Amino acid sequence: MNKKMRLWVAGTVGVLMTGLMSVNAYALEEKDVIGTWYVNELSMGGDILFHPGVMGMEVTVDIKEGGQMETIMSYSGEEPEVNQLEWKIENDKFLMTYDDQTEECEYTDGKITITADGTTMILSREKEEYEPYVPGKPVENPAMEDFKGEWICTLMDAFGMQMPVNSELTGFEMMLSIQEDKSELIIIESGEESKAELHGEVDEKLWY
Repeated sequence: MNKKMRLWVAGTVGVLMTGLMSVNAYALEEKDVIGTWYVNELSMGGDILFHPGVMGMEVTVDIKEGGQMETIMSYSGEEPEVNQLEWKIENDKFLMTYDDQTEECEYTDGKITITADGTTMILSREKEEYEPYVPGKPVENPAMEDFKGEWICTLMDAFGMQMPVNSELTGFEMMLSIQEDKSELIIIESGEESKAELHGEVDEKLWY
């Protein structure tokens, strides 16, 4: 390796090391977390994240100076539930204490992730309004090809709420297999699978 190449490599490595050192040297400060936060993403015992508005719920977290923290959880038509917690920053970690239990929360990319009692909440500075799913217009002049294939139930509308369908949250899964000669509905509940054979035909608007 010639001298010019050695100098270029040394300079490149130096820039990379400086960048790594600057990342490691970053310290989480109170100004990073103090203020009002909104839960726009929620998970209950699984990997699927959804907006709490799906369940008619709204969650606000107020992180105050002096180590006090307040969560406000409200459901449609009900009085808000308010909980008082404590927080602190220790070794660049955001720690939350409630009921004599301390949980380590993750602060990344301007968001705070809190996991407690099997529930994960992702906090953001900006509030995102929930927009419920609205079905589109039926397909005009449908054919069997429009329905054939494997379908998975991902959303359930019940009791005025839209909820993601997954085994962790609702306790069941639902699949529909539509073929030319027959169709099959599969429901898995608490690990038990049940099947029902369906028969149908296409009319002017839908398959039934």
